[in-house]
Amino acid sequence: MMSDGGELTPESVKKELEKKYSKKSYSLIPVCALEDMADVMTSGARKYGADNWKTVNYTAYIDALFRHLIEVLKNPTSIDKESGLLHISHLLANAAILDYKIHEMKEIQDEERKGTEDISTVLSHNLNPVSDNGNESAK
Repeated sequence: MMSDGGELTPESVKKELEKKYSKKSYSLIPVCALEDMADVMTSGARKYGADNWKTVNYTAYIDALFRHLIEVLKNPTSIDKESGLLHISHLLANAAILDYKIHEMKEIQDEERKGTEDISTVLSHNLNPVSDNGNESAK
């Protein structure tokens, strides 16, 4: 029986779920994933400085994401030798950084109102080159 006393049908279940999750539900994100990403980001901050990842070209994070994905596919519990953290943790952090960079690029695209360019064109312009100090924090 549904919370409103109605009959349980696929349609009523779908309607109930749509109502329950009509707003973002951060409680659905596994806390361990957040902790793992924080571990990787903190490790990177110790090595390169806080927010250095913002100065690194997004393609470095695509490459790093795939390197860590390959290691996870070989062994889901494999540890990154350099950081001592799980490869899956690095993969999550790389994905979060890429998400940030794509949102940032989309905002730039929206501000410029070029209209004809799509996000892939904006990405290809390499808006965030590697910093002058040469730090490649996407490991």
